[in-house]
Amino acid sequence: MSQMTFSYGEAQKIRPTRVGFMANRYENFENVLILTLLVVILGALFLLLAGIVETRGRHVQDDQCLVDDLQD
Repeated sequence: MSQMTFSYGEAQKIRPTRVGFMANRYENFENVLILTLLVVILGALFLLLAGIVETRGRHVQDDQCLVDDLQD
């Protein structure tokens, strides 16, 4: 959890610099907003995938416990 907090804090410092650089280079914020949208969507998909993997892992562990109980 501390790694996630650290990453978020670093992103809060680095991102404004990158956005300013890109806005100056392309002379508008449209490209920056599109890139930001894609990063947010990608992050949401990773969180969804992590939730699915965690849920499946719990079901496999529960099934294994049932099998162990039946064998005893």
